[in-house]
Amino acid sequence: MKTSITEEKLQIILITYNREKHVKRTFDAIFADSSPVRGCDILVLDNNSTDGTGKYVKELMRSHPRLSYRKNKYNLGGCGNIARAMESAEKEYYWIISDDDLYDWSSWLETEDAMTRDEDVIIIARYGLPDAMKDNIATQLLQATFVPGSIVKTALLNDVVMRNVMDNIYTLFPHLCPLISLLNQKKKFYVVSKGIVDNGWDRATTDSSYTRGLNSNDLFPKTVKMSWMLGYAGICSGIQDKTTHESVFVNGFRDGFDKFCEWVNKKYNSKEDYLIIEELAMALSEEHRAIFRKRIATN
Repeated sequence: MKTSITEEKLQIILITYNREKHVKRTFDAIFADSSPVRGCDILVLDNNSTDGTGKYVKELMRSHPRLSYRKNKYNLGGCGNIARAMESAEKEYYWIISDDDLYDWSSWLETEDAMTRDEDVIIIARYGLPDAMKDNIATQLLQATFVPGSIVKTALLNDVVMRNVMDNIYTLFPHLCPLISLLNQKKKFYVVSKGIVDNGWDRATTDSSYTRGLNSNDLFPKTVKMSWMLGYAGICSGIQDKTTHESVFVNGFRDGFDKFCEWVNKKYNSKEDYLIIEELAMALSEEHRAIFRKRIATN
């Protein structure tokens, strides 16, 4: 059987931890008759699960020879496993997927065409990226915070990018390091016309914290205190151009700068949070930094 362009170019890396039920749903979608990726090389990176995830994947491997399984010796945390996935990328493009998302393969051909054209980053999630904002870099990067939302060229990874990946595990967004490196080179992302993957997270029944499986009392305070916005400020600090940084970090707030300040006042309001507030302040321009410091009052 002839190998498709997708199968030739793309490696899928699925990261998981104690999600046997969700993994089954994910593989039902990946190996469906309508799936254009069912013949791709797929690596499952199991973050030391204690449920039946490993057993299920190993059973699947009997009928899917391009599926492989690797279990971490330790629970590295969700973002540690993302970093390991990036380090494991071997084909021309890699796609890191989660174990609980939803897929629509109907417009996959556009993604395959983008790989054929040698695009560096292909954003394939659109639930937070409306047509009116499709070309807005701030909105693009916000959408890319969703890990499975981008397919990335493996050649973007190098010693510097991977060092930044390891250093940004704590920010929750190590997977954005190659994208920020691309921005620093004044290059652009390609955004598909119709989304391929959507967030399937069930907040009511699923624990999706980045520290699940670990006792937070034993973790360093900086890890326990980490939040989406604090992590986003940290990863955006890698954007070198001041204008681009301002556009991405400040203009990227979905609810505006005023709401951001209100959120910080509620989230980090004690003397012990001083360093966290300073880290957020340093991610702002001088103008916004001055306004931010006036509005934030620690006890």
